[in-house]
Amino acid sequence: MASVPQFCKSDGGAGGAKAEEPAVQRRHRRTFLQEGGRGLLLVAISFMILSCSCLVVLVGMLLRELAPEKGSHQDKVGSVLNDVGSIGNSAVICFIFGPIWVMKLREA
Repeated sequence: MASVPQFCKSDGGAGGAKAEEPAVQRRHRRTFLQEGGRGLLLVAISFMILSCSCLVVLVGMLLRELAPEKGSHQDKVGSVLNDVGSIGNSAVICFIFGPIWVMKLREA
């Protein structure tokens, strides 16, 4: 004899067959940093990029300050390194850390 599912069984009252509602399960929302380590990997790589671009800015500033004369190639290279490092810092903050902070604030 085939077994009858629980939701098809009658309670014997005047209402006939009564379907039981399944228990509603709350979905656990996972935060950005809890999703399989991908979030932590992104943050770690971002910190490495940010650290390297800060070092590039520092080297550029040192080259500009220690240049022997105004208009030398060392001064120009230092200026370019300073600009490249600043753009790298801005890009990491705007496109990686900014959205992460917004997601963290929306979770709270």
